[in-house]
Amino acid sequence: MAWGGCYGARYSTGLAPWFTLLAVIGVRALLDHGGSWPNHRGTMIAGGALLALSIFINARGAVSYETSLWKRLTG
Repeated sequence: MAWGGCYGARYSTGLAPWFTLLAVIGVRALLDHGGSWPNHRGTMIAGGALLALSIFINARGAVSYETSLWKRLTG
């Protein structure tokens, strides 16, 4: 059986909605129990930076021509 090529963690894509839900619940709890935005500015900025980095890395893999050559180069 031949498997197709992919970029990223294909076996855990079904977990993405659950991780999103956990993130939303975590941010809500952080804001409910810790006060307002200025109290958690560093945490929110770090989370936003990590989110932006994740989007950049995955977008780069999705639109890069070299990624499409991966299967030919490794197989």
